[in-house]
Amino acid sequence: MQTNSSELNNDAGTLLSFNGFNINTQQLSNQAGQIVEAGTQILLTN
Repeated sequence: MQTNSSELNNDAGTLLSFNGFNINTQQLSNQAGQIVEAGTQILLTN
């Protein structure tokens, strides 16, 4: 997993690591977190 985020909390980070996401964002919204929980593989960029 590649991260470039200054505001990624532990819960989101754990979910992301399980789902193999690449993160390049400064903020992870609740909606994005719900997508992660669903296991949908997407590339989040900002």
